[in-house]
Amino acid sequence: MLAALLNVPRDEREWTIWSLHNRLDHADIRQAILAQKKIALADYNLDPIFPNDVQGWLNRHQQAHVDFTGALGQQGSDLLDVDFNDPKQVESWMWLHYSQHRDGRAALGI
Repeated sequence: MLAALLNVPRDEREWTIWSLHNRLDHADIRQAILAQKKIALADYNLDPIFPNDVQGWLNRHQQAHVDFTGALGQQGSDLLDVDFNDPKQVESWMWLHYSQHRDGRAALGI
């Protein structure tokens, strides 16, 4: 699942797959934080990504990252500033995003 977050989606089908893996990974991280740290984090609506509300999704997604990195005492990155029409920005965003998931999972031993 984590490796799937490194994929840079190129079409709607790939975004759908990526979105599912992202949601599932967030769920794993939230569940591990609850089990290990007894902190219940909010479950934001991250899947599917609605094309007509990308900014809303970005806001919810950023807050999910702020929540889990904060619970783990980790430094997060700004995941709000991305132009999904610019392939280079998307690649950079994907790496920043993946890195936070990787680091979160490592801190939790999952």
